[in-house]
Amino acid sequence: KTLEALGIWNRKNTTQVTVDTIPAHIRALEKLRELKERQSWLKGDAKTFQVELSGVIREYVDKRFRVHTLDKTSDEAVKIIKMLDISDGDKIAVESALKVGDQIKFAKFKAAEDIHLKSLNACIDLVNNTKPSKDEVG
Repeated sequence: KTLEALGIWNRKNTTQVTVDTIPAHIRALEKLRELKERQSWLKGDAKTFQVELSGVIREYVDKRFRVHTLDKTSDEAVKIIKMLDISDGDKIAVESALKVGDQIKFAKFKAAEDIHLKSLNACIDLVNNTKPSKDEVG
């Protein structure tokens, strides 16, 4: 639906624009919105939620800043993120989100429900705070 609304997919013509032409911040925000709507952490699937959240934010960071975090451990990804030209608050928030994710994925940590939402909102804030300015885009 969203791709049609953006004019990226046209049902009548089989014209399709590749996903790479969709700006990274738009893709990330759409995926984060979908994660928020699903609320899988409330349905007993916190691990899958955290895996998806980590993937979305790493993919965004990789595309936006032309770095490589997807194939790194969270500690390695955090080191890369700390070198980016973004606010310290965004760096700390994303580091926290990735570390909570690791605890849930690997240490069977049971986080309070609000921790998942806090991590998700921190990732949304990062994208909104770092999306390209109008000058950068065109």
